[in-house]
Amino acid sequence: MSRIDVEPDPSVAVFLVDPVSRSRSRLARVLAASGHQVQTFADAESVLAALQPRQRGCVVAEIDLPVTSGLDLLARLRERDDSLPVIFLSARADVRKVARAMRAGAFDFFAQPVVERELVARVDAALGGLPAPGRRDR
Repeated sequence: MSRIDVEPDPSVAVFLVDPVSRSRSRLARVLAASGHQVQTFADAESVLAALQPRQRGCVVAEIDLPVTSGLDLLARLRERDDSLPVIFLSARADVRKVARAMRAGAFDFFAQPVVERELVARVDAALGGLPAPGRRDR
């Protein structure tokens, strides 16, 4: 394997949205260990407030968020002309839910518990297929 020594780019982040703190912490650790800059949020409103215009990165969100659902989060991002890729997670995934998410423009959808290396690979792909800033090997 080749080594890639790249300084982390703080302008590129994974915005992780999960109302369950244990799940949010676990996924944040996995993504951070892969070299990604991770910002965590418990709800859609918080991440919408934090995102800057023309923000670089991607969103990884539980689709079944309280108050504002993951699908509503995606719709609001698109209303703002925000093209951030969105990867959805769900502990209660079914075919209709996955189909709705993909038709709405989701980048991908994972049933939980996720296979960590697959999630990291899809986050890498969502970020343009480049290795995560700070990733040491590929």
